[in-house]
Amino acid sequence: MEDKSGILIISHLDGSYYILYENGKVLFTLKEEEGILKPVSEFDVKHPLWVSMVFFEPMENMDKVVYLFITNIAYGIILRSGKEHLISNVMKYLASSDIFKYEEGQIKYRKDPTNREDVLNFMSFLLDAGYSLLGEKRFSEELEYSLQPYKELFNVLNVQEYIKSYIEG
Repeated sequence: MEDKSGILIISHLDGSYYILYENGKVLFTLKEEEGILKPVSEFDVKHPLWVSMVFFEPMENMDKVVYLFITNIAYGIILRSGKEHLISNVMKYLASSDIFKYEEGQIKYRKDPTNREDVLNFMSFLLDAGYSLLGEKRFSEELEYSLQPYKELFNVLNVQEYIKSYIEG
């Protein structure tokens, strides 16, 4: 792993460990249990089922992936509110969209979004719905809290640059 950057994934009976490294140095380790990622400072794997190493390579579609991830986080906050009319409005928007769809509990792309305005408009729609539901301050706090477990990962992936370049387009 010397001078390499990427992720080492170790799966075992109780879940998986994700070890992120940059230039051969471990940045942080996440443990997945029951679908939840938690940072850990040490780990013990007695019987690994499989080990995978993925080296970092720049992605052309990282901006679209990040926006879809944040879209699902924002929708999750709206969904937890239980406000049927807002959830219904989101579903109507998705049903009429050429870009987005709702499948298996997640918002996904129906096709590759070539027009970033469509993606930004939907994100704006979700943010407006969240602001009207909880108020701008509380919704922003909920978003920040929901994204907190991924903060280190976002820093490693330099997500801010992808978002900035996507908006400025």
